[in-house]
This record gives sequence, C-alpha cells and structure tokens, in this order.
Amino acid sequence: MHRLDTEEKVESQKKTTIMEIESQIKKFSGNTLFFSAESISSNKYNEQALHRIRSFFTEITNHDVELGILMSIRNPYKFYPSIIQQQLKGGMNLSIAFDKWLDLCADYFQNITLRFERIFGKDQVKIVRFEDFIKSEEGLVGATLKHAGLQKSFVTQSVFTKTKRSNPSMSQEASWILSNINEDIPKIVGSTANPERKKFKIRRVLEIPGQRFQLPPERLKLIVEKSKEDLDWVCDRYDLKKYTVGNADFATTDSATNEYWSAKTLRYIVSRLLFFPPKVRESIHHTLHQHSKPSTMKWAASLVLSKGIMMIAPIYDYFFWINGPVRNWI
Repeated sequence: MHRLDTEEKVESQKKTTIMEIESQIKKFSGNTLFFSAESISSNKYNEQALHRIRSFFTEITNHDVELGILMSIRNPYKFYPSIIQQQLKGGMNLSIAFDKWLDLCADYFQNITLRFERIFGKDQVKIVRFEDFIKSEEGLVGATLKHAGLQKSFVTQSVFTKTKRSNPSMSQEASWILSNINEDIPKIVGSTANPERKKFKIRRVLEIPGQRFQLPPERLKLIVEKSKEDLDWVCDRYDLKKYTVGNADFATTDSATNEYWSAKTLRYIVSRLLFFPPKVRESIHHTLHQHSKPSTMKWAASLVLSKGIMMIAPIYDYFFWINGPVRNWI
C-alpha cells in the first residue's frame, strides 16, 4: 500500500474507498452486511460526520434498510494500556498518550454511546463486553455475527472459530524505544510526513522481545479509578455486568518499572542495529540510558552501542547476564 503522506493522496484514497463501498453494496444480495468501523468511535466522528455516514448508507440502499451499531467495551485494566499502545504505534510518546487518555477516560464510553444513540436510535445500538465475545463457543467473529441477529446454524457453518491475532502487543522494552523514537523523530513535521521515518521499518522495533507491556502501577490505577463511573454508566444502561478491579491486579504490573534488560532482548537489538539509521540508533541508545539498572548495566549498554557493530558481535555474550548485572569483562 502506498503511503498517504500528502493531502492529495488522502483525498484520492477517500474517493477510491467510497467507490469500492458503493460497488460492494450494489453487488450484495444478502440480508445483513457488516462494515468494520474501528475509528468510528474516535472524536473525529462527531454527530455531523455520523449523520453523513447514515445519509450515505441510507441513500445508496434506497432507504429500505436498518442501520445499527454493534460496539464492545472492555475491562479498563486491559483497555487503556491497549489503546495507549496503539497511540504509540501511531506516533505519540508514552507520556503524551497517557495524559490524553487520562483526560478522556472519565466519560469516554458515555460520550460515544450517547452520540450513537442520537444518530441511530438507542434500539439500534448494541453494546457487548469484549470478555463475553472472546468466551463464546463461536469464536470472536462468530459471536459478533450472533449478536447482530444471525441464526446460530449459519454462524456455526460459516465462521472459522479459531481466533487469529493480527495486532499483537509490543514488549515493554519496545514501547520505551518507540516512545523515544516518536519524540526524537516525529511521524509528522508541520503538516507532512517526516521523511526520516521512511528510512526504517517500524516493524523491527515492534518485534523487539521482552517483558509484557503495561503501564506503571500507579498510572494504571489512576486511569482505571477515573474511568470506573463511565463504564458503570454504560453497564447500567445496557444491563451488563459491571467491571471490578482489585488492588492485587495492580501489583502484577511491575514490568512497567522493572528495568533489567534480558540477554534475549539485547541480542535482538544488537543483531538488527545495522537496519536502523543513525537517528534511530541514537534513540535506542537514549532509551538504554533511561531504562537500565544497575548503574553498571547503564554504563555497559552505553559502551556497547558507542563502539559499533564489529566490536559487539564477537564479545557480546560476555557482557550480560539474563535479567542481571554486567560481567566485569575488562
């Protein structure tokens, strides 16, 4: 897919997408048609935008269809780390992404729900807990179809029930590095795409192995507690079981503050340094300084990255213990 890095390319893609949707709808002969609309819940889709979407589908289908929204909510303990991680992938740094969602979380789902209800009608809005979706015997896709009103026999025959992950979580170490890359090499400069970002594949950063991504316990607790009233409101309105998160859950998030880098993580980074341009290597260097302990490991990490690839390769294994301090190799 070509990069949409100019306004002209974006407008061209919009027109192409609209033409494709019109063509697909005209060819469709079934009774129920789904469109994946992940971004429809964002603030970009205000009521005016939703009105335009509703009018578009109403006109193209000759006013003889019902339009509805099927939306899932998720335990805030899982949801907010996940969405902050997505913001990282989109170009934000960790601090800005957290502050953004801390500001939004108090009424995030309530605002979305009421916006949908005003445009499509409350009877045409269905909300399901994500946790109930994934426990369904029909699988995630099958559960979606079932909640939309399709007969169980059709769902069972038509859906491959094994869930496939297409957007896996990044590691904690990858999030630290990507956060610094996003700050040092912004995705957008002014109103155009930063040409420096084209010089490397972000996928190589996302694939860095390490600890499970999570927010620091005190930050996670803050955002979960602030979002509680919002999710309780949605659960009451749609007769759903409320979410509960205990203090013990926050004690399991120490990966966000544990700054020991495993040998596996460091081997991966070192073996791929040549794939990154100098500015990215500087961001990696910066990250190791920020998130390494004890002090000897910080010193060794700095030395390793400053000496170059040829030196690192033959002696690397003598530097690091897995999850431990650096050997005295001098």
